[in-house]
Amino acid sequence: MTKSTIHFAATTTGRRSLSNRAIEQRELFTRYVSLVRQLARSRGVQVGDVDDVVQRVFLVAFTKFERIEPSAARAFICGVALREILHVRRSYLRRAEVPAEQLSPLPEPSVDLDTSVHASLVLRRTLFALRDQEPQLAHVWVLHEVQGFSCQSIAQRQGLAVGTVKSRLRRARIALRQLTDPDAMTAT
Repeated sequence: MTKSTIHFAATTTGRRSLSNRAIEQRELFTRYVSLVRQLARSRGVQVGDVDDVVQRVFLVAFTKFERIEPSAARAFICGVALREILHVRRSYLRRAEVPAEQLSPLPEPSVDLDTSVHASLVLRRTLFALRDQEPQLAHVWVLHEVQGFSCQSIAQRQGLAVGTVKSRLRRARIALRQLTDPDAMTAT
């Protein structure tokens, strides 16, 4: 689509007909949507907010469509886009986020081959050991160790006493330790 393809044809009364207006609005949108997206991304709008900016820009443009001069359509769209982008950027500053200084530092990624191979072997042994366990023990172990449920919440979910859940969890840990590490002691 070249620059000459978009032209706003006015009727004899000075107002655009409804069908022409819809066609012209579609042309305006298809012509400038990528420009608005590019402006938003290059000015620091997060990926999840780009579509919101585009929507607000074209809502304003379609609301004021009658006032847009054909020769100034790009300038109008860019002006509205920049105002919307500034609005979004101001909202980022108003959000209640934890400053980076208050976050705990991430652990250093120290991945060496021996540690990685050992971890994958332990994981494989654990998965095989889970298949060999009683289903009740394995289920309680997965809920607690993998999914992070407390013993109390597991007891409520399963309709068991908390002591029963703790007993099953202990037996599952002992059985897993025996199956994954044959040299491990049986008592904990």
